[in-house]
Amino acid sequence: MPALSQRVIKRLGLYSKRLQWRFIKSYRKEITLTTKQGVLSVATQDDEIGQRLFLFNEFQRDLSQNALNFLREKNLLPAKGAGTLLDIGANNGVISIGMLTDNEFQNCIGIEPDGNNVGFLKKNVAQNKLDGRYHVVHAAASDREGEVFLELSSDNFGDHQVSFDGSAQSRERQKVRAAPLDTLLSELPQEVVEKIALIWIDVQGHEGYVFAGGKKLFSSSIPIVTELSPASIVRSGMSIENFCKQIAQYRAYFWVWRRCGTYIRYPIAELPVFCAELGMGEFFDDVLLTN
Repeated sequence: MPALSQRVIKRLGLYSKRLQWRFIKSYRKEITLTTKQGVLSVATQDDEIGQRLFLFNEFQRDLSQNALNFLREKNLLPAKGAGTLLDIGANNGVISIGMLTDNEFQNCIGIEPDGNNVGFLKKNVAQNKLDGRYHVVHAAASDREGEVFLELSSDNFGDHQVSFDGSAQSRERQKVRAAPLDTLLSELPQEVVEKIALIWIDVQGHEGYVFAGGKKLFSSSIPIVTELSPASIVRSGMSIENFCKQIAQYRAYFWVWRRCGTYIRYPIAELPVFCAELGMGEFFDDVLLTN
């Protein structure tokens, strides 16, 4: 019998781990994993971030490493170990805790609206011994002060979506505090806020409202990494045209990771064209925004 190829062995191993995940989630609500991004507790009902951490021992680590390496090559970030990371839509902390445990930044501000995710975030901060370096904000960064609806995904805890009217009747929803980003930052230690060196945004289509509520912050030249999903933006109640105008107020260029293995720069005026490329289906991408 010929020896199994490495590819087949890898597939068999992945299949076995998927079966393990299904078994674990049948009797446990959470599990703690030692990953490449720190010691992370995750909900077993989360079949996106939680399952990927279980299967692959990391989540979007290549995205964060590529972005940080590129921005440092362009002298757009301070040296490793300095500055503050602002993580908007922090979830359980996988991206930002991973960066702190890799000593990419000195401090982090993590903003997350979902109480369940915040519970995991605080737990993960503590078990990675990041107390004092990681500032957790339980709120939705938006363009207004008050309460909004958070429409919850039952199996993807990174796909909770802010809604002003709670229109997604198929989803469970909860009311959460919302505030303009500038307001939320004004409530934190200013010595940490003043050192923000990178803004990381992943809020499932609510990004345009984050920009609208962060005029003071975004008027600086701090580089931004943001998820871009045209369908989610429209679902949030904002047009693609308005979304692109919000960003064009603050940044001159966007960068897209291409198959050539690096980021390619485009003028911000071409952002609507890139949104049209992605279309209104389930396609999305992460882009860098700079001046």
